[in-house]
Amino acid sequence: MSLPGKLQSPVLERGQNLSGGQKQRIALARALLSHAPILLLDEVSSALDAQSEENIVQALQQRAHDRQQIVILITHRKYACEHADKVIYLNQGQITVCGK
Repeated sequence: MSLPGKLQSPVLERGQNLSGGQKQRIALARALLSHAPILLLDEVSSALDAQSEENIVQALQQRAHDRQQIVILITHRKYACEHADKVIYLNQGQITVCGK
């Protein structure tokens, strides 16, 4: 919506006219709209501002809660996993599994 043509704005080859955060939000929206049974996300919020990151984490939590998808989230941000059913940590080569 922040682009000059709003949702009708053309996107150049490889998203050259988009910021990293805009590209990331578009990719995530496409993934969520695909309704794939499993969603694997690697550092989904790395290029986003704090508010966008919070919105995405809430949306992912809601999708997982509604059981519409299995969400596998790879992240360095601990708070993004606060509501996860299971968290797998890799710490100095050791794997630890925490779950409800």
